[in-house]
Amino acid sequence: MEEVTQDAATLNLLMHLEVDKRVILALHRALFPTGNGWREKEIEVAYDTNNNAVIRNLVMSILIEAIMLDGSLMHQIRSKIGEQLQRY
Repeated sequence: MEEVTQDAATLNLLMHLEVDKRVILALHRALFPTGNGWREKEIEVAYDTNNNAVIRNLVMSILIEAIMLDGSLMHQIRSKIGEQLQRY
């Protein structure tokens, strides 16, 4: 059995963070191809500094903006929320 050193664990974490950053950047570019680079820079800085609160806020804002841009998805969400509110 191979012993995991602190250096190996740190390298593994950094590799996962880099992959996560690249996935979020690719998602942002796919959802907002004409957008400017300010949000991409924020994403890079948040991941490079490992600022989880900022990362969470950026990802939530990307998802909310994408949902709001899709009219049919917004309609479905409003309908589901309306159904839930009628139950109470």
